[in-house]
Amino acid sequence: QQLPMGFIAKLDKSAQFEFSVRCDLRGLHKVGPLFISSGYPLGIRDHTQAVTDSSQEILVYPSTFLIEQINFLESNQSDGLGDQNLARDGGHELYMGLREYRRGDPPRNIHWRASARSNTLYTKQYESVHDTEVSILLDLNGGRHYGEGKEHSLEYAIKIAASIAKYFLLQGKTVSLIGEGKERLALHRVNHINNLPKVLKVLALVEARPASDVNTDSQDYQDLLLSTITNNPQQSLVIFYHSDDDRFLDIHKLVPQQRKVNIRFNNKSFQFPLTTDTPKSAAGTLYHVRRGLPLRQVFKC
Repeated sequence: QQLPMGFIAKLDKSAQFEFSVRCDLRGLHKVGPLFISSGYPLGIRDHTQAVTDSSQEILVYPSTFLIEQINFLESNQSDGLGDQNLARDGGHELYMGLREYRRGDPPRNIHWRASARSNTLYTKQYESVHDTEVSILLDLNGGRHYGEGKEHSLEYAIKIAASIAKYFLLQGKTVSLIGEGKERLALHRVNHINNLPKVLKVLALVEARPASDVNTDSQDYQDLLLSTITNNPQQSLVIFYHSDDDRFLDIHKLVPQQRKVNIRFNNKSFQFPLTTDTPKSAAGTLYHVRRGLPLRQVFKC
């Protein structure tokens, strides 16, 4: 729609033009066709013809943003607790080393000897042997999404999913993308950061199911969640809340044994006019997303 244009004053030699076209939306876009126009001065007479085979399709990947750290709601964390507890049943965790203490780290994991030597608080870092797989469950029910263009809640969700996938791939974890959209989203067990383009390509093409074809209650997403953990009960989960149904907030009781990242959208903010209302929170760690708020700020440590 930007219609870039070039001008050839006289057809006595070849001419080359370069154009920069901005695209704010992910997806498959058509560029072209190219038209050649010629005519007498003052527009008395002109002729326009499309150049054969001058159209191209360009796949635009979703953009990502930097995530420094993601906090999980741990499997043994009870409702209403905000700190990150570590499950230690049967030696299922591996000691990974030390890092600087961050607000919210369990005090019992502080390494006092190393902290005393450096005059800086350090905490012991563990990783469960079962926490190498992460499934990102996108809610692709069009009846629960709002907004327009790049300010659409699905576009925010896709950008978040792409950034979280990149974060975990950089950590050496295995990532899956799952969803029930216009077409089924099922990209399983992608590992290594070199495979990030495969994730971005799939997310570039995701479409939600039309709102007219689905119900707005959250039962379909809960069913997707339960079927996912049935196939692999040991994996960690990234869960998106697009429903206004507060009964869905008690996700911890629905899947109590899984480590979870909970991301809730303020649907009212994606409708017009913009609102700053904060929706009700679920138990444990929850990332709140609303229109206009920079996503990097949402996930800032």
